[in-house]
Amino acid sequence: AAAPALPSDPKLIRCMHRSFEAQALANPQSIAVTDGADALSYGELNAQANRLAHHLIALGVKIVDMSGDFRSEERR
Repeated sequence: AAAPALPSDPKLIRCMHRSFEAQALANPQSIAVTDGADALSYGELNAQANRLAHHLIALGVKIVDMSGDFRSEERR
């Protein structure tokens, strides 16, 4: 099944970002996502998201730019 479309409005995307970050600050040890036996807490996922965001910013990507994840299923 296809992933749901993300909002295209940059203001709404920023709101989603702030909401997630607030959850990570309030509950850093709570599980945010699982994949089989693997799991990431909100704190871990937030740290990874921040590293990725800073890397993309360094490459010149802006909030209105489209990006994607083209890794194979095996590497996700």
